[in-house]
Amino acid sequence: MKPLQLQCDVLVLTCIDYRFPHLVCDYLDDHGLIGNYDIFTLPGASLGACCPEYPHWNKTLEEVINLALGLHSIKKIVVINHEECGAFQKLRGVPEKKSDEILMHGAQAKITHEWFKAHFPQLELEFIYMRLCGEAEKLISAT
Repeated sequence: MKPLQLQCDVLVLTCIDYRFPHLVCDYLDDHGLIGNYDIFTLPGASLGACCPEYPHWNKTLEEVINLALGLHSIKKIVVINHEECGAFQKLRGVPEKKSDEILMHGAQAKITHEWFKAHFPQLELEFIYMRLCGEAEKLISAT
């Protein structure tokens, strides 16, 4: 029996934080992606993707991306980091100023962006920072 080939355009990488699944889904729906994405979660999202403390997370993500490419022909990865992330606080420390938090996420997004471009250059990438209220802003635009 031949496996069913379904297609969706986007693989979303988000954090495991219980406060955000509904906000992430609302964001994706509001951006026209209803029924057009796979979701994978790792602590810290972009941090979990390229985390020296847990290198097996990176390997798992790579396998998930390859599976999503094969099964669903994804074209883009959207990474959604968030405010007050416990994984960032545990692994990178709590920023002294609230304004430094988004800078920390932006720096990690750049590291993860480079990894994605080296391993999956055919995919578009977008990095988002989401606040507890659901407001979101781009850390790195689609490339």
